[in-house]
Amino acid sequence: MSYKREFRNLRLKSRLAMRAFDRAIYENIAFLNKRYNAIRVAYHKDDEDVVTYLKKYLELDSKEISTKIKQRKILVNYKKISDSYNVVRDDFILIDKNLKLREHNVEPIEFKVLTENDKYIIVDKPPGIKVHSNFPDSENSVLECLKKTGKIQSPKYIYYESNIVHRLDKFTTGPMIVAKKQKYAVILKRLFKKRKIKKYYIALTHGEFIDKRGIVELPLIRGYDALYGDYMVISDKPYKWAKTLYHVIDSRNNLSLVKIKIITGRTHQIRVHLSALGHPVCGDSFYSIYRDRRFPRQMLHSYLLEFVDPFDKKRIKVISPLPVDMKKILKEVYYESF
Repeated sequence: MSYKREFRNLRLKSRLAMRAFDRAIYENIAFLNKRYNAIRVAYHKDDEDVVTYLKKYLELDSKEISTKIKQRKILVNYKKISDSYNVVRDDFILIDKNLKLREHNVEPIEFKVLTENDKYIIVDKPPGIKVHSNFPDSENSVLECLKKTGKIQSPKYIYYESNIVHRLDKFTTGPMIVAKKQKYAVILKRLFKKRKIKKYYIALTHGEFIDKRGIVELPLIRGYDALYGDYMVISDKPYKWAKTLYHVIDSRNNLSLVKIKIITGRTHQIRVHLSALGHPVCGDSFYSIYRDRRFPRQMLHSYLLEFVDPFDKKRIKVISPLPVDMKKILKEVYYESF
């Protein structure tokens, strides 16, 4: 047998072995979902080991957690690890369902429902609420509250964000689409991926714009901070294309009221693009150099979602009124008769 033929045969065997391995992993996932709960690591301290990290979630001391790791009661990314393993962002920590989790006893919030059918629900997200928590029941979130109140079906698999179709920042308000089942979420997510959903925002920004209308096309790149989590910065390379359209409604008192339409839906896109123009969103504690106590949160509101329902082909238009706190602030600092 020639060297080349032998090499091809070895490569083929390797591919077949990898496929068999992938198939085995896939078949085991169903079993793992039944046996384990899961935490997705979103925030962690530098060089934080898995034992220290899990003490926040388990009713166990360090020695007991180490023992459970050795017994394979705790896995990371479906694999056995040592108790000295340092967690990293996006790790999936699997915890045997027989292990007692810390109870938080968080009472769910009832959200205002803007529209609802048997496939999805659109709620008006208030400020200060995350789309999903880092771990079930650890704090109120849109997903957890809708599950607890019976508005959506709990995910079949461990991935806690399964029903989420799109996201809003914690302090951004407005309509949010949440699928009632995972299979509907897959279809709805395609609309966002294909940019078939129109999204409009209103923001109060620092400074007065020279150009009353404009387009911002600046690529964004993701960064990560152990304290603040994900953030985005302008990239000098064509990394993730991002496009924002803006129209200044009015400017006064060195502030501007701006209507925004986003073509892409990158993380923190509006906040980064407006900051790049020199007009950061008022109250933005991360992308703005201004620290103004008049704005306890970022003055950014998603007021309109428009799309064609992929299930019944009807045109859906959902309008969210300005939240009470934002309207009050606008009256006080910007326009008395707002």
